[in-house]
Amino acid sequence: PRPRSWPSPRLAERSAVPTLALWGPEDHVVQDTFPAQCEVAFERLAGPFTVPGAGHFLPWERARLFNGALEHFFKGPAS
Repeated sequence: PRPRSWPSPRLAERSAVPTLALWGPEDHVVQDTFPAQCEVAFERLAGPFTVPGAGHFLPWERARLFNGALEHFFKGPAS
């Protein structure tokens, strides 16, 4: 259980947290409306980027691409 001091989830509000969205079009769990939902949900959005040949387990199915995208995202813009 989460501690009582944690705030309740705010599902109807946009998130200002920088977010990287990667989308596997072969995903049979997440709806194909995911990219459009990301545009609404995240103010500071990188993507959503479609990753061909990936589904719900994108980190395993396209590990090299996934890891490279994370590395680039967390490094931030070039100085």
